[in-house]
Amino acid sequence: MATLCENIKNLSSAASFEPIDPQECLKYRNPGPNTAYLWPVDENELTRLQKVFDEESIDLAGTWVTRPRENCPSCGKREEFMDHVYTAAKTGVHGVSFMKAFITHEIPAVGTGGGRHDLVCSHCDSIGGEPCEWDYNESYMDFHSDKK
Repeated sequence: MATLCENIKNLSSAASFEPIDPQECLKYRNPGPNTAYLWPVDENELTRLQKVFDEESIDLAGTWVTRPRENCPSCGKREEFMDHVYTAAKTGVHGVSFMKAFITHEIPAVGTGGGRHDLVCSHCDSIGGEPCEWDYNESYMDFHSDKK
């Protein structure tokens, strides 16, 4: 049976390699030293998350991170939430069941902070740009169902 990292890597070629739209980086909250930027989760990424976590429906709309997302400096893939999942699985920081509970909205996405960390590209395994962390001032995940 394939590991979570292997499953993510196998699906990574379906990720976007398009340059980040500068307009996307304008979606932020908490201006100042605690600025958080929205990293939207599109249909392509949702489909891959559903496959990786064997879930029929995930309504994740985006995540709030302490820096704008970038393209991987090595392969050009857009940074995405899937890279956070890949990094957590690769480093052993979180188990599959814990991550699945957050992604499916079973556990509130709030916390006290884990500090800045490197982000590993799920396509080429290189370390991305500046270290980042979740916005722990508020919920760091947006769900479509919260907006209804």
